[in-house]
Amino acid sequence: MKKQKAFTLIEILVAMLVGSFVVLLTTELISYQGQSRSQFDDEQQMLAFEIALKTLRGDINASMKSADGRKNVSVVSDDNSSVTLDLNKLVYSRGQQNIEIVTVSWVFSDSSVTRSINNDLIPLNIKTEPMTHRLEKLQDDVFYLKSKSADRKFASVLDLR
Repeated sequence: MKKQKAFTLIEILVAMLVGSFVVLLTTELISYQGQSRSQFDDEQQMLAFEIALKTLRGDINASMKSADGRKNVSVVSDDNSSVTLDLNKLVYSRGQQNIEIVTVSWVFSDSSVTRSINNDLIPLNIKTEPMTHRLEKLQDDVFYLKSKSADRKFASVLDLR
């Protein structure tokens, strides 16, 4: 009788053990990659929010003043979850080679920050995780904007003098 060649039980168990380690490591790697991507997206959103706050302060600094010397900025805060700011500023138009007055509207809502110039059809819109926005008056024409999400807090002084 001829001896048949086959795998032993030990060889099969070792092969199954190595295969299960490969499957386990692959699933862990995929899981880590998903978490890393999610964390990257959160960081990117928060960076965009910080840039929006910096742009808002720039818009306020460039806003026009009214006859009484105060900046022409209107602030509306409703139910402490959203804040709206409207202001007028001068902008140089390269194409038309002139200076024009534009109206810039900022809306801080629970899921986004929107900046619109002269009622743009496609305004700048930054999607954020759910946030609440609160505006506190520090003194005449100086406000403190507090924005808070589940795990982050932002604050900015808005000086309208």
